[in-house]
Amino acid sequence: MKRQTLFILLLLGLSHLLIAHTEGGNGILTGSRNSFPEDSIFGSPETSCHADFSVTLDSANIIPNTFDFFDQSIGDPDTWFWTFGDGTTSNDRNPRHHYAQSGIYKVCLTISRAVPDTNPCYDSTCKIHLTARYSNIGGHVFAGTHPINNPVSTGDTGIAILYRMKNSHPVSVDTVRFTELGYYTFPDVLEGSYFLKIQLSSGSMQYANYFPTYFGNVVNWKSAGMMTLTDSNFFNLDIDLLPLLDTLEGPCQIKGKVVQGDGPLPAHPLPNTQVMLFDSGLHPLDYTFSDFSGNYEFSSLAYGAYTLYLESTGKFSRYTTILLDEFHPLADDVKLELFNHDVTGISEYSNPGLIAGNVFPNPAKDQLSVNIWSDNHQEVLISILSFTGNSLFTGVFSCQGGLNSHLIPLYQIKSGLYFLVIKKIDGSLLRAQKFLKN
Repeated sequence: MKRQTLFILLLLGLSHLLIAHTEGGNGILTGSRNSFPEDSIFGSPETSCHADFSVTLDSANIIPNTFDFFDQSIGDPDTWFWTFGDGTTSNDRNPRHHYAQSGIYKVCLTISRAVPDTNPCYDSTCKIHLTARYSNIGGHVFAGTHPINNPVSTGDTGIAILYRMKNSHPVSVDTVRFTELGYYTFPDVLEGSYFLKIQLSSGSMQYANYFPTYFGNVVNWKSAGMMTLTDSNFFNLDIDLLPLLDTLEGPCQIKGKVVQGDGPLPAHPLPNTQVMLFDSGLHPLDYTFSDFSGNYEFSSLAYGAYTLYLESTGKFSRYTTILLDEFHPLADDVKLELFNHDVTGISEYSNPGLIAGNVFPNPAKDQLSVNIWSDNHQEVLISILSFTGNSLFTGVFSCQGGLNSHLIPLYQIKSGLYFLVIKKIDGSLLRAQKFLKN
């Protein structure tokens, strides 16, 4: 009797095990669904899904605290229900939401998918979301000793451009025009690093008297003063517009064209590009904009050395130095290139100290003349070389600060084609030019 009872109990146990095996499917034993944690997936493995999402701030949006929510759930759900923690909801898969108040919110996403004849796919997840911080900035724009239109109207309109640094590159995020009391404001500025550019509109009374100027009172965007905003307002970010030099007077002229430096060949001209004119010490003198065909021009220049540079926020150019003298009063084909990348890798320009012009006359008979601009007293080495490299003349010439004219004798040189080479005393090359001796 005991053996019979034991056998019946064994059969019942095997039956229960077999039933459990069949319900699990694929050889997986399953237990009661009541044993799943509260946040677990409901449904069989073939129909399961998992809720997840990401959040991105729309930093370019003028409406603060505007966020994009992206569904990253797995399991191909076909319904979505969002709660943003501020009393609002959405059924979009990837909604955009604006928070009226900054703060900390609990955002939840619930997903589901209906599969016929099986258990439904369902899951929910929540995340704590912190909104961004915003600040207000502003300041006066001075033209001389007083802000524009303050204390009386000067007939000027200011234009303030706000740039945000994104991946070490400036991106324009907002532009405002202002007249009242010479004061500009940018409300609700997202935390981050910024710089400002201020200029007068073309219809302003003082437009021709001042450079477009960056915060920090500089004319180059790479030298502009940076502002780092966190959770503080700044209402005293004043800018002094830099004045143009109004004493330019002389017989010389520089003309040329502005082109794209890293585009397809041939390089296409760039209109409305700011061309800066500096003296030999890189002090700003004047500026202009290229016309529709990329042409620019500076007139009424005195003899001396000048440097040209293209100023375009976020772009790059090379410094180009021109020497004007009584024999070369016109530089009429000076091409300036604008690049999308840093062409030198050097953020600041180093004054060369010595600039050598072209030799003249060319062809020459008895002597050559060459003008050299120097920023202080120093000496140069001038040589005449044959095309085979033989030195036919070498002399040391002293240069004073300013423009220097030197004569190189050719009496002992036979007729032919030669090189004139000008070097610093340390051996660095200033200029090498062909000339013809008659």
